[in-house]
Amino acid sequence: ATNRLTEAEPLIRRALTINEQSYGENHPNVATSLNNLALLLQANNRLMEAEPLMRRALTIFEKSYGDQHPDVAKSLNNLALLLQATNRREEAEPLMRRALTILLATGRETGHEHPNRREFLGNYRNLLTTMGIRELDIAVRLEPFQNPLEKELNRLHILATNAFVSGEWGVAIQHCQDRINLCQGIPSANIEMLASKVNLAAAQREAGELHNAKAGLEAAIPALDEAVKDPAPIKGRARYHLALCERKLEAFESAERWVRESIE
Repeated sequence: ATNRLTEAEPLIRRALTINEQSYGENHPNVATSLNNLALLLQANNRLMEAEPLMRRALTIFEKSYGDQHPDVAKSLNNLALLLQATNRREEAEPLMRRALTILLATGRETGHEHPNRREFLGNYRNLLTTMGIRELDIAVRLEPFQNPLEKELNRLHILATNAFVSGEWGVAIQHCQDRINLCQGIPSANIEMLASKVNLAAAQREAGELHNAKAGLEAAIPALDEAVKDPAPIKGRARYHLALCERKLEAFESAERWVRESIE
């Protein structure tokens, strides 16, 4: 990977032409070349050029393999990510959900988890986050596509939320910490882990553990900014909780700055 994207484009276009001439315009090999070219164009921020290629590839895979094939799921995921990149999140959501449904069915048929399921689940989680959907509603949408460990993460999240609502700060802290521990080492759960760290800090603040809460939020905010590129409520909420910590610690100038950032 040398990042020489300009040099790669004519080579991929040549491969596409060869495949079209060798196999015909509707062969899966052509679809693969179309996807490769579309991903290259997307990497060059030529999104409008990439979209029709992705749609054509998806159509070829569906006609060649049927609409429940893993290659169809990959094409759906690629197209959904492109739609998300062009701020068409409502269009992207059903495509990601359909891609996950296909991989779940494939896993049941083969008896093995498809290697892309966790990646696609993470993509779906990120999309729902950037759509501004509440965390509990995200948990409901993710649950059908999760394995037992991931479902346990959902259960802990619900328990922590209920404890928070009832003011049982110690219980909320414990459930948040248990959830963070379970998230460790699960790539698709990175955003969920960061959200749990924000929730943990909120509970710690309410319990009077201001310095622990502040330290946790100061670590979580840059990690969230890195993991979630688009605007998302969780990023603003983390900044708002840090502002509340600073205010209780009488660091008023810092608190004001974090409040401003929370609404930007």
